[in-house]
Amino acid sequence: VVGGWGAVTVDADGGVRLWRALDREAPGGEVGVARVVAVDEGRPSLSSTATLTITLTDVNDCPPRLLPPTVLHVREGAPASLLGILTATDDDVWALGHGPPFTFTLAPSNPAHVFNIISINYQAEIDSGRGGAEVWTRAPLDREEHRQLVTEVVVTDAGGLAATHPVTIIIDDINDNPMKPAAKTVYLCKTQGGGADAALGRVYVEDPDDWDLQDKTFEWAGPPHPLFTLQPNTGDIFASMQLREGRYELQFVVSDRVWAQRNVEANVSVVVRHLTPEALAHAVPVTLMPTTPATLTAGWTPMHGGGGLGTLSEIVMQVVGKAAKTVEIVSVYGGPARDASAISPTFPKAASHASNVVQSSQTVTPFACVWVSVRQMGGSFIDPVKLHGLLALHLQHLEKVMNLKVALEDTHTLEENSGMTSPASFGFSPSDVSSPHNPSSVASLASVVLPLQVVDTNLTSLVTPRLTRAHDCHTHTRYEDETCTLTSCLNGGRCVSTHQGSRCVCPGESWGSRCKILARTFSRSGWAWVRPLPPCLPTTLSLRLLTHVPDALILYSGPLSPASAHPHYPPTPMVALQLVGGHPQVLLEGARGPAKLQVNTTLKPGTWHTLHLHLNTQGVMLMVDHCGHGWRVNKTDDSHCIARIPWANSRVTESWSSSVPLQLGGLAHPYPQAADFGWSAALVYQPLDGCISHLTVNGQLVDLGEPSYSAASMKGCQPQEAACGDGPVTCGLRGQCVGGLESPKCDCQPGWMGPACATPTVPVALGQASFAKVALSFIPDPYDMTLQLRMRTRGLPNGLLMQLSTSKQSHALKLHVRSGVMCSTMSCTEWGVQEVCLEGIPLGDGSWHTIRVGRHGHNLIISVDDGDGWRKNETLASFFTTTSLGDIQALVALPPLPITVDKQDGLVMGGIPEFESLSLVTVHDDLQNSCIDDVRVSGHPIPLPPSVNGTNWGQVTTLRNLKQGCSSRDSCSNTTCLPPLSCHDIWRQATC
Repeated sequence: VVGGWGAVTVDADGGVRLWRALDREAPGGEVGVARVVAVDEGRPSLSSTATLTITLTDVNDCPPRLLPPTVLHVREGAPASLLGILTATDDDVWALGHGPPFTFTLAPSNPAHVFNIISINYQAEIDSGRGGAEVWTRAPLDREEHRQLVTEVVVTDAGGLAATHPVTIIIDDINDNPMKPAAKTVYLCKTQGGGADAALGRVYVEDPDDWDLQDKTFEWAGPPHPLFTLQPNTGDIFASMQLREGRYELQFVVSDRVWAQRNVEANVSVVVRHLTPEALAHAVPVTLMPTTPATLTAGWTPMHGGGGLGTLSEIVMQVVGKAAKTVEIVSVYGGPARDASAISPTFPKAASHASNVVQSSQTVTPFACVWVSVRQMGGSFIDPVKLHGLLALHLQHLEKVMNLKVALEDTHTLEENSGMTSPASFGFSPSDVSSPHNPSSVASLASVVLPLQVVDTNLTSLVTPRLTRAHDCHTHTRYEDETCTLTSCLNGGRCVSTHQGSRCVCPGESWGSRCKILARTFSRSGWAWVRPLPPCLPTTLSLRLLTHVPDALILYSGPLSPASAHPHYPPTPMVALQLVGGHPQVLLEGARGPAKLQVNTTLKPGTWHTLHLHLNTQGVMLMVDHCGHGWRVNKTDDSHCIARIPWANSRVTESWSSSVPLQLGGLAHPYPQAADFGWSAALVYQPLDGCISHLTVNGQLVDLGEPSYSAASMKGCQPQEAACGDGPVTCGLRGQCVGGLESPKCDCQPGWMGPACATPTVPVALGQASFAKVALSFIPDPYDMTLQLRMRTRGLPNGLLMQLSTSKQSHALKLHVRSGVMCSTMSCTEWGVQEVCLEGIPLGDGSWHTIRVGRHGHNLIISVDDGDGWRKNETLASFFTTTSLGDIQALVALPPLPITVDKQDGLVMGGIPEFESLSLVTVHDDLQNSCIDDVRVSGHPIPLPPSVNGTNWGQVTTLRNLKQGCSSRDSCSNTTCLPPLSCHDIWRQATC
């Protein structure tokens, strides 16, 4: 279906249905055109289109609304006065009696004092006969008694549909009260480092008048404090960012020219607290509405709590439980002041237009965003993903106690998801702050100067940094370039500094640059929480799955409560990956419409399978095993390994995901019911019995050894490890059990070989015009093959490392290096040569690196070392799509071409030799002054001469200029280091 407001679906039998309600008053909602396209399965496919015109008949469902101005002013002490005239409008069809004439009355819900002060005079002839009402005061008003009055007015249309709207009446202040001495306490929470001076709020004296600032002057009571600045006309205080932690006592005097008062004392205490990078990185946002930061902060102190912030802190403590020691308020901010009564029409001068802002934005809901972090009994902070999830689990309780609507997002995220521009924008980009859901960003946060936000409640001021959450959708951080921090290495890894940066020394079971554990075991009742999915498009998620059962929930991102507290359109965002009868299936819900897709293949229990979920602006795709298997001779499409579906509504800009934790293996709460959240399909109510491994989100491997929160699950894949440990196969300390449960085998770490992976491999050095040809004793899968080797080089070399090819080299898979950058090319595609490179990591640093290449159907992947983040690059051509007539189609329509490797001459290492009459003429793509080691093809070890000339998988037939070992001359022989430095040879490079 194309068009139809994105609300129309069609089934396989041509049945056209609405999947959500329609609204005539929405943009373009009166008449919609839906084109239903039928496409056959021939080649080329043919189509036919039926055009449906859908006309909506109006019902009287839109109540009338007030037209501005709805914020009215009256001067304090003025006699009974006409304040203004109210008029209304209606979005329904007036010709059907769904509009004017409108009637206006005071709502019975108004308090008694409103009826005593305000009157409404309805007149039918106002607004050209549409009806209107005059608003009058009955008597003089005292601002010190009522700063403003919110009067509820009932507006009714001709059809009897009514709505209640607020009319705000501001009592303009006059300076009719003297001031008295007072004291104020400022709580300044700041980060380390410099920056501009921090605003602390205004000097406070007790005075019922609040628009008399132009009548006052402010002075120091004695010598000025060198670290603080006072503005004499406004009373604003500023502090140097060089302040140390502690308490500062400041004395001021205030004068009022109208009352002829001079030198009234006003003391200010400033309490400075430094926020640690850990507190910032582990903070979670809680946005409350309708309220303001000043309302929440009133009556609160860091030591004794109280007020709305104190209540919020108590709820957070209850939610976390006994593990919580203290709740730290890290940041408090909101939008512009919605309290129009605080805005003076005469001072400051810029306020002359401020009242117009209030009137034009009267429908904006006031909000307060509070960032909290929780310190545990041991002194560390609770993981932010866990804290966010716990709060989401108790969201309804949180809203009930606070008596406010609560969203566990920062305001920037809320406005992004709703397509709004922030009314509270202070010119601060969210990308300036690392994501608080990533505690590994602690080091970078420590050096960030964050803008400060002042919440002034007269008796107190709270000054905190303004935090926002950055969506690091495709950010791959080079951790080894950092200095060592507490979070540099995971799972007990130890960070050490080297001449190339920091490096992690990993204990058993963990590996890679940060000691991640890549697998986790779930046993029918377990679950684990990891970081939320990014809200950006495109997004790619992949994982390896081993399951014992055909029906299971693999992962889920959605509401953490069994029932919805706020049912609304669009349906609550949700994404789930599950097994249904052995078939992988994806469910998505949200503003882009429902999406359900299932791959037409069955995952075999006890066998590892790779799943890829890809989302872009066109639609959703689910791929099994890289689409590398199942390509029979007569296969004409890829439906056996991938499913694609377009978005029902691709025009929306809202996020496709929510910020809740991604749950793996099962749920930490009762399963949500589809009907309660407006979903079109239900979840599988069975947790996973099996293992998840190599979970990757946008190229970043997710650590499964220390998830944010988990239960009844274990690190590692216990069934796979037991498959080798209980039988004749023993992998030793340097091997890993792989191959599934039916055919377990040992995969040795790079650089090791043998039955128990206890024998080191022997490297060779590539000399000038060097190469080796190997005759294979097996034929790799023509559609699914892998290459692996270790390499050591210095500088920016160029040349070929390895090539698999057909007999005439018409189709080939190559691994080569270009100016120190590793690349792989595949010359068997529809568009000629397909290439993928690791641009982010030149390999000429003198260290051993492991390079892996995978060709799987149309898809080409290359990685170095652990393949995490920037160490991996892939061209997943199966995800290249185009849209036509509302359908999503593969850009590469034909099956992949096979690479049937020539068993005799199909594998070459080093350059490509050219012979003429059995004599060597030249060596093309010659790679020199480098070493290679531990070569494997599709997992099988390949002999590397001259030390090894044959294995069970191949025999060397020709070689030239290969030298055993990887030695180098002493680089220090021609290098002199000045004392006290000494020279160290780091493989062909001298370092002092």
